[in-house]
Order: sequence, then structure tokens, then C-alpha cells
Amino acid sequence: MTYLEPLHQIQIGAISSPRLKTSSCALTECTFSIYLRTNGKAYQMTNKQPEQPAFLNGGGEMGLLTRMKDWSKTPVGDPHTWPASLKTMVGVILNSKFPMFLWWGEHLVQFYNDAYRPSLGEDGKHPTALGQHGADCWQEIWPTIKPLIDQVLSGDESTWNEDAHIPILRNGKLEEVFWTFGYSPVLDESGKPGGVLVTCTETTKSVLALRHNEERETNLRNMILQSPVAMSILRGPDFILEVANKRMFELWGRSAEELLDRPIFEGLPEVVEQGLPEIMQQVYNTGEAFSGSEYPAPLLRNGKIETVYLNFIYEAIRNSAGSISGIFVVGVDVSEQVHARKKIEESESKYRGLFETMDQGFCIIEVLFDEDQQPIDYRFLETNPVFERATGLANAAGKTARELIPNLENRWFELYGTVALTGTETRFIEGSEAMGRWFEVYAFRIGEPEGRKVALLFTDISERRKADEIIKNSERNLRNIILQAPVAMLVFRGSELTFDIVNQSMLKLLDRSEDIVGQTLLGTIPEIANLPVMKSLKEVYTTGEPQYGNEVLIPLMKNEILVNRYFNFAFTPLLEKGAIDAIMVVATDVTDTVLSRMKVEAANNEIKFITDFMPQLIWVTRPDGYHEFYNKQWFDYTGLSYDLSVNAGWSDVLHPDDRERAFITWKRSLASGAPYEIEYRFKKYTGEYRWFLGRALPLKDESGNITKWFGTCTDIDDAKKSADLLELKVEERTRDLRDANNNLLRLNNELEEITYVSQHDLQEPLRKITIFAEMVRKDGLPLLPQVALNRLEKIGSAARSMSAALRDVLDFASLSREVVFTPVDLNVILNEVLTDLELLISEKNAKVHADELPVINGIPHQMRQLFYNLLLNALKFSMPEILPSINIRYSKLLKSDAGAAVRLERDAVHQIQIVDNGIGFKPETAEKIFVMFQRLHSKKAFEGTGIGLALCKKVVTNHRGEIWARSAPYEGATFTIQLPAD
Repeated sequence: MTYLEPLHQIQIGAISSPRLKTSSCALTECTFSIYLRTNGKAYQMTNKQPEQPAFLNGGGEMGLLTRMKDWSKTPVGDPHTWPASLKTMVGVILNSKFPMFLWWGEHLVQFYNDAYRPSLGEDGKHPTALGQHGADCWQEIWPTIKPLIDQVLSGDESTWNEDAHIPILRNGKLEEVFWTFGYSPVLDESGKPGGVLVTCTETTKSVLALRHNEERETNLRNMILQSPVAMSILRGPDFILEVANKRMFELWGRSAEELLDRPIFEGLPEVVEQGLPEIMQQVYNTGEAFSGSEYPAPLLRNGKIETVYLNFIYEAIRNSAGSISGIFVVGVDVSEQVHARKKIEESESKYRGLFETMDQGFCIIEVLFDEDQQPIDYRFLETNPVFERATGLANAAGKTARELIPNLENRWFELYGTVALTGTETRFIEGSEAMGRWFEVYAFRIGEPEGRKVALLFTDISERRKADEIIKNSERNLRNIILQAPVAMLVFRGSELTFDIVNQSMLKLLDRSEDIVGQTLLGTIPEIANLPVMKSLKEVYTTGEPQYGNEVLIPLMKNEILVNRYFNFAFTPLLEKGAIDAIMVVATDVTDTVLSRMKVEAANNEIKFITDFMPQLIWVTRPDGYHEFYNKQWFDYTGLSYDLSVNAGWSDVLHPDDRERAFITWKRSLASGAPYEIEYRFKKYTGEYRWFLGRALPLKDESGNITKWFGTCTDIDDAKKSADLLELKVEERTRDLRDANNNLLRLNNELEEITYVSQHDLQEPLRKITIFAEMVRKDGLPLLPQVALNRLEKIGSAARSMSAALRDVLDFASLSREVVFTPVDLNVILNEVLTDLELLISEKNAKVHADELPVINGIPHQMRQLFYNLLLNALKFSMPEILPSINIRYSKLLKSDAGAAVRLERDAVHQIQIVDNGIGFKPETAEKIFVMFQRLHSKKAFEGTGIGLALCKKVVTNHRGEIWARSAPYEGATFTIQLPAD
């Protein structure tokens, strides 16, 4: 602290402001000085830190916090005095991108880096943990981790734990957390452990996901095994039997040992010739279920092949990604059962030969365990010829997995270790980042349990996995595009044209429900069987060429009546591996257009007869503006033929200076449907130009769609010439108005720039003043007199008040911007506001009662501001000795009701009243309270910016409503809002 001459001001100077981004705000590391005058003397304070040692440089947020911390108040002392080993380790930790944590010294003082920081949560131990004693920081888990720390400090080996369950306090509660972590010693200058280094990764999500999958698989297996109906699951394209219950084995006449984990048709070869493999393959390929009733199937019964009749269902099973992974089979034997064991035994050699020649990888491994019976590696004992191609591992026999793949993931050891210990076979699909491959694996124990041997049957599915992902994404995108398309679209699958994807527009067009999905086209709409449209669909399958149709007549049944409809359609083939797999259909119902055209064509002859005797030039266009009719006067005046008139020749009639203006005006009318009116010059066949008044009106059908434009051109040349002078004056006035409008736009842009500066550039200095005033106050607690500390508190309070007022002013200004009105449920808005005010309501022990509120047409965020400010106002101005009570009342008032809707001249209004029992106000100030910055009470008594009720007034005005208040001192207040109900 430096003595200076007496000063009459407090001066804060900030320099050097490199920014550091944190999870919640942007901190500014700066140097400043404060000059304070007290007892006739002046003192200078500065936060300028002593020069930090180089090993603390960098490190992001934790680097900054480490540099700013006063370590002299901790057992480790000033960083300049730290031992070299501690300096080195702290520098390594701060600049590491891997999560790292350090306990140091007798008190286990803590250090950690940015990568470790998220493990402490958003509302947990950070930043208190920095420099804290370990026992104080980790009280909830200290009995668990302290022995591990002591083990490392005593000189024993480092520790390593995978997926350990260690719950910690973070985010305001004790969370269930799983970790993979290791503790390692950090040696001090004496060569003894001076600290413990922690490297860790949180594995909570993966552990919980694995548990969930295991529980789901167990539940499904138990459901099948306990079912009174024969049930089984076949997996993969080879239909390998994964699980079946007792009823199913009895139906097949086989035991579980004979069929489980094998392709089903290897175990039941007698049914192959009956077409069951083809049926099952169809279900697997298309996802369409198949059911058979009294289906004849040859099975072994009493030692010979007998025909057995079955009722069964094949249903596709899809995985979580939506891909078909197997088939669910339900069957009932409706004939005598026979035993098929002899057939299986006779075919055993055949299956064994097939196993030897299969194109799947196969190996036998010996799982290696540590002294704690934890799997740590496995050795390859035997491999088949496909093994090397499927894994990329050469000469693997006799070598361990860690020798061949040093960074192989631990989950492989755990999976095979479980099979070796329990004897429970497993089938799974898993990827290895270390090997860069995906495998479909079946693992089962062989030999005696003590041998710890496991056989692996696997397939490299890396390419299939990539292809499946591409197909899955493309199919998902196609489905989403079709279902969300505004035009009628569908997809047929297979040559039978089965409805696969149908959007709502197509269902409406066909007058059908979603039940048609899975049905065939002719089964749903048989009336089109002999129509050309069916031929077009079949040609798409046979030729692979798209088919198109315009205004095609297709009769459809509607309410048991055959109704003729006209359609435009496009049939496009969809390919799967080069073959046509489906047809996409896009259709538009143009019945109304076709029928309207027919009517118009019938009426055109009558129109021509009438218009040929009229003096004006008369013309008719289609909705797109294409001219299709002119009367006799047009041809007489222009000298053009019909062909030249309906094509580009008619534009040659226009004066060159009028063409662009005429085209723009005409296009605007075509786009909006607004009447067309313009003055332009037409060239007569003699070469003379005359002024015409062109007018056109749209003719609309019952649905409001434009079917024709009817136009007339009236000769106004004589009148036009007499109006030239008047037109010049109008043009001058138009220019003046245009200039005024440009000035208004410029001023509006300047106002937007001022608002942006207020929102961004003014808020930032206020935030810095608040932060640094608080930092100076805390740092000066043991040094500054109380009066100086009080003045610093006032600086921070004033900055916070100014920031709040600035935000409220910006909120008020934003209400003037144009916002789209949408349906707003005021009950939802009120619940959100009550949630925001929950703490204040609880602190004041307030009671809030609300009627059921309506759904209005409004602006959601503005209605939320309205309710928030009114309820906050009622809570703020409550009487000290009386518990606050707030009632929110609603009623719908009709104009016929006495005194209703007086302020809003409407047939009906929504009336909402907010009634409190607070301090109230004088009746004569009822209008004053809605004016900005008007306060009825001192700031000291009641905090606020004086903008809240002005904002409420603005919101209600934006919604074309009214708000007023009535009250008396100490009798509470009632705020009444009326909003349009029509």
C-alpha cells in the first residue's frame, strides 16, 4: 500500500485484458489500481500479481485459477518455493489434454486441469477443490479412496480400476458414477512418493447401457422359455437358432442340444424341399410377416418321414437401428408328432464337414487370468484357414492377443473370460477400434472348466456394417422425405405392389386409411385391375424406365360408388443392388382442373359470340397467364393473327417503354390473385400508338382457386393527353413521399444500431465493474476500513441496478418488433412463470390460486413477460406482517353483459384479473403506474427499475387489449386485463 496525496475521487484503471472462456462466463484477467481517501490520507491498492513462475503458464481456465490462487495460505506455500518435482508435475497437468488430478504432500493438497474439470459437475466441488485438502473435498468417498492413496504413498504398486462404482457429490446431489482410473506415485526430491497422480475416465453411460441391454435380453429369453405356445428366435441370414422353448423343441421333435446355435435348416433338412427356406428368406428380406395354416411339412416321426401339419407365423425381428436381424417363429403342431433324432444323428458327419469348409473364421483360445481371477489376456491355440483373412492376424497360433494387438480393448478379455468361467455361450456383434474391424461372434466354452478354453465362430462384417449404415440412412431419409412431402407420394414393394410407405396426402387422395400399409394394390383398389395404369406400373418393373401420365382417367370407389377422377402421376423405379426393389409414386388429383377446362371450352363459343360485339379489346388467360382468347376488336385493331397473338407476338403490340412495367404488374397479379389494372400504349396496325386502360379480374372456383383471368382494354388516349399535367404533379408528390420514407428507414436502422450497442457494448462494462468491485472488496477485507468497503458495495449495487434497468429498457423496446401470433395456452405460460418465481413464493410463504385460463391467439414470450411482471409486482409489494395471497380470476364477457367489454369494442373478450392483498396504492396514481420509470415507493423500500408495469401495458397493447388497475392504500390491488376473444 502506497501513501499518496489526498484525493477527491476513486479511480479504477484496467489494462491488459486477455480473455479466458469458461463453461459459464468469460473471465477477464486484468490489472487495476484503486485510490481511496480516508482520514485525510489517500491509499493506492492494486491487484497486480507478482510475476508468476514459467511452469504455471498456459493451462486454460485451471491455469488462470492456479495463477490467481494465493498458495501462501495453503500447506504447499508460494509457487516459487515449490520443489522441482511439484513444479514439473503441475506444469504437465495444466497443459495436458487428458484428465489429470494430483494430491500432494501430507495434507494431500489438490491440483487438476481443464480436461478433469467436467468430472466435478456444473454445481459441485469446482473451483473450491483447487488447493483444498483431499479429506475435506471428498468426504463422501474418502473411506473408499483413502486406502488406495495410502497404498501408492507407501511405495506399493500403482492402482488401476475399471468401471468402478464411486458415487460423488456434484450438480447439487449425490450421483451414481462409474470410473476407470489409476493412481500413480509422484516422487519428490528425496526419491520417495510426495504425491499421487490420478488419471481417469468416467464410464457411467457405457456401464448403464450394458446393464440395460443385458436385462432386456434376459427378459425376452425368459418370456419365450415360459410361454405355453411354441416359440423361437432365429438370428442372421443363416437363421441360427438362438433360443426356443420346450414346446418348440417338442414340435420339431429335436432337443435343444441338437438345434441351438445352429442354422435351423441344417437341423431340419426334411422341410427344405417344401419351400420353407424361401418363405423365411422372403420374410427376412422384406420384413413382411408370413403365416401358414395347416401347412404340410415333412418331419421325422417314429424314425421315418411323415407329413406333419402346422399352424405357424414368421415375423421379422428388427434391431434398435431398424434393420432386420432375425425371425420370430410361433408354431402349433396340429398333427401327430414324430421323433427326428435319428435323422439328426445320421447327418452329424455332414454338418461337421460343412463346419470345416465354412467361410467363417474359427479359433480356439485359452483365456489367461491374474491371481484375482480377472481375465487379462488370451492365447490362440487353433485357427482355421479363414481366420487370418477375417482378422488380419498371421501365424496367430501360440501367441497371445496382447502380443498381436497391444492396444486391444479390455472388453474382449471380459467377454471371453465370462464364457470361460461360467460356461454360458454368447453371441454378439462388436467392433474393435484397435483392429479397425467389426465382427459377428459366437463364443462357447469347450473341454473341462479348468482348461479355460473358448471356441470362437466369427465373421468379419466391417463392409456389411458400412453398407448397412448407408442403406439404413438412405431408407430413413427416403421415408422421412415421403412422409413429410406436401404432395401425394407412396412406395410399392415387390412385384405384387404392396403398400410400404404412404403419406397423408396420398391417403387423402385415395380416400383410404393407414390400414392399407402391408396390403397389395389390387387387394385394396381392385377396380383398376384392367386399366392402363396397371400396365404402366408393370412396365416400370420389366423395363426399369420411369412412366408418366397426365390427366389420366382412373375410376375409384368412394362410399361404394365408382367415381371418375383425373390424375397426373410419375412412377419411378427404386434400385437395390442393381435390381428393381420398389416403385415410388407421385400423384396429383387434377379432376377439378380437367372438369373446369371442359366447362370453359363449352362456354368459350358463347363468350366469343358476345364479346365480338363489344367495343373494348377483350382477352382471356389461363391461371398461369397464358392468353387463349381475344375478341374480334383485338384482331381488327392490331392486325395480328390468332397464332401471333397467343404467342410472343402480342407483346410487340405494347410500346417498348411500357413492356417491362406491364410484365411486372401482370406477374404480381398472377402471383397474388389481386385485380390487374394498368395504363399502357398499344400499336395499331397502322403504326400509331394509343393509350389504353387495361383491367383484369380473376374467376375463381368454389375452393377459391383461380380458373381464368378476364381482361378488357379500353381506349383512353384522348382522356390521357388531357391528364398529363396532373400526372406530372402526382409524380413530384410521389418523389417527396419516397424521400421521406427513405429517411424514416434510415432513422429506424440507426435506432437498431443504438439498441445493439446498448445490449452488447454497454452491458459488458457494467459486468466488469460489478466483478472487479467485488474482487477488490474481498481482497481488501483485512486491509480497508469499513467505510471503504461499504462504498465498494455501493459501486457494485449501482452497477447491478443499471444493468437491470438497461435490460428492462431493451425488453420494452423489443416489444415493438413485429412478431407472428400463434395459439398460446395461458395455463402453460402461468405454470412456467410460477416455476421461475418458486423460490420467492416459498420465501414469502405466499398462496397463489388460479382459475382455468383460455387459449388465445398471441405471442408466447410476451405473454410470459406479462404474467411474470404482474405476479412479481404482487409478491414484491406485499405487507410485512401479512402472508401474501394472489388470486388469478378468469371470465369470458360478452358485449351483451352489463358493463362488459367497455374498453374493447368487441363482441366478446377474455378478462383476467390478478388480485393481491399487498400495500396497494392511491387511486389517483392508477394510470401513473403504467408509465416508464414511474415509482410510487422509494428504491430503498422496494427494489426495481420502474419498467415492469410499462412493459405489461405494451404487451397488452400489442395484443389489441386493455389493462387497468384499481387499489387503495393497504387494501391490496386488482389488475384487470381484457384481450379479444374473437
